Amino acid sequence: VCHNLAMSACVRGQQWERALQILAGMDSDGLDGNVVSYSTAISACEKGQQWARALDVLAQMRGRRLEPNVVSFNSALSACEKCGQWLQASHLLADMVGCTVQPDTISFNAFISACKNSDLWRLALRTLAGMHDLGLVPDAISHNSAISACEPR
Repeated sequence: VCHNLAMSACVRGQQWERALQILAGMDSDGLDGNVVSYSTAISACEKGQQWARALDVLAQMRGRRLEPNVVSFNSALSACEKCGQWLQASHLLADMVGCTVQPDTISFNAFISACKNSDLWRLALRTLAGMHDLGLVPDAISHNSAISACEPR
């Protein structure tokens, strides 16, 4: 619990490297990280715009046979979105379904924003429309991101 609290402080302080050190230190202390530990580390990477590291932590999590939850995936999706990694974000959405984790509005908002940042307005609009097919209700962020994706650059 103390390690998770320390990593949460790293998230707030945008200290992604320190969060990863704490996660790695848990192993040397003989402690097993849990879903919260790994999700917090992924969130720290997201805040530091370290998309590749976020994906590495997600892979480590799976390697330890921990099932990522929607928070784990959404943090990784947001990291990809902030760095314009729309293709990685699309793979994460597909992985969510493969892991039986139901993407939520936040998941799709991150993907739509990744499309916006990569000039993929058609994909952003298709994604927005597809949310309804999955029983999700797009929110103001969904619509604003899709609209922004259609603006000329």
